[in-house]
Amino acid sequence: MALLVGCALAALWIVGVRDWRCYAAIFLWGPVLIALQTANVTLLLAFGAALAWRCRDRLGPAGVIIGLLVALKLFLWPLLVWLLATRRYGAALLAGATALTATAVAWATFGFAGVGEYLPMLRLLAKLDERGGAGPLAAMMKLGLSLRAGEALVLLLGGVMLGFILLVRRKHDAQSFVLALVAAILCSPVVWLHYYALFIVALAILQPRFSPLWVVPLVTLITPARPPGPTWWAVLVVATFAAVIATAVMRARGESLGRRAAWAST
Repeated sequence: MALLVGCALAALWIVGVRDWRCYAAIFLWGPVLIALQTANVTLLLAFGAALAWRCRDRLGPAGVIIGLLVALKLFLWPLLVWLLATRRYGAALLAGATALTATAVAWATFGFAGVGEYLPMLRLLAKLDERGGAGPLAAMMKLGLSLRAGEALVLLLGGVMLGFILLVRRKHDAQSFVLALVAAILCSPVVWLHYYALFIVALAILQPRFSPLWVVPLVTLITPARPPGPTWWAVLVVATFAAVIATAVMRARGESLGRRAAWAST
């Protein structure tokens, strides 16, 4: 738990946050508290994502870090798309090789036992848990969509996010990186509340100074760690973070355009 607290604090510091109110606010987010209580790897992933962002223009560190992140949690594969979209081809190749190597080495420690059963197990897990959790699919089903319609819409939205990454490219690096994190959530078949702790990095990149956006996620404090079945809790969580990230992206976009206009006028 101490390590994970350190990872959360370090993630903000690495991407340039210096306002103490931001550090205090994240420990009132429901996803961060659940990540600490259950002692899972999400905050470690957040630290890795922050480190990847900081080292994004260094081929070796960026490729190795993102490769290890994907090896730890496969749902972060959109970060590989981000590397390709921003023309960091060498880093993308290194990340893919690192992910494959790390996975192979880890599996080799116990003789590759269970390799054949791994993908069927993942499919079974997704089937058992896709209706629960705090993900977009559970939210859409609660709003009246069928399972198949919800799956199709979630995949469509994930594809749209990946398309935006390709469209934005390196010209708006911060926004494209954040969209990759959003795509990771959208494309994951199972999403638990603690997954959204990754967004401390997204918000830190886009809004490094304290603003009301840092306190909006406090409404998720009342959300249970594992909401059973499609519930309004999923709707609350998805709506909250969709609003926060969308607002932060638009603000960052506006600030970028403002700086360009000011530069052009001089």
